[in-house]
Amino acid sequence: MLVQAFISCRLDCCNALFYGIKDILSRRLQSIQNAAAHLLTGARRRDHISPVLRRLYWLPVKQRVIYVLIGHRKHIHSTRRQEFPGCGTARIRKSLPASLRQPDVEFRQFKRLLKTFLYSETSAH
Repeated sequence: MLVQAFISCRLDCCNALFYGIKDILSRRLQSIQNAAAHLLTGARRRDHISPVLRRLYWLPVKQRVIYVLIGHRKHIHSTRRQEFPGCGTARIRKSLPASLRQPDVEFRQFKRLLKTFLYSETSAH
């Protein structure tokens, strides 16, 4: 619970600031998330982190930023019917598969499909 409160919560809270940051800063954030994952699971430092993150159902930082940023924007947009420019969300949406760009996709289903898509992207790299 402490890791969630201090690490994951901060990563999610600052997503708009983290989108498009330089790779060196992204790697530092990823290092923090990796250390938190090692701490939670008891995994050794030399263990590969991808399976550890998957076990926790955590996306890597870059994908997590997109997940929270896009998912939150869609939720606000669908509930308030307003357009929120900035943060590159329009560009990110265009890169998503057509099934995720449908306006009639229910919010929970959209978040589940988005997370699945982002996980598949991390597996491909």
